[in-house]
Amino acid sequence: MQLAIASQILKKFLVDNKHELGRKELMNVSNPDDLIYGKAYKVYIANKEVIQDLIDRKNISNALLNTSYEWEIPVKFNNRSVASISIFFGQ
Repeated sequence: MQLAIASQILKKFLVDNKHELGRKELMNVSNPDDLIYGKAYKVYIANKEVIQDLIDRKNISNALLNTSYEWEIPVKFNNRSVASISIFFGQ
């Protein structure tokens, strides 16, 4: 229930603040219910260890276990991405 409420609040924020956000893709959206969430994906934020392993051409799997990441959630209107929401998990 709380997740559904938070979901609506985020969509309403995007619609209510579309001019301040400067997202031309949102300009035709007038109803938050017209926005849908796409499939979330994980984005790793490379730290020094990851960068060094890449430079040294090493496997970065273990380094990624120790790096920060965020979940990026696309927001779509008429099947086109118009914005995204990020949830950060830092170390």
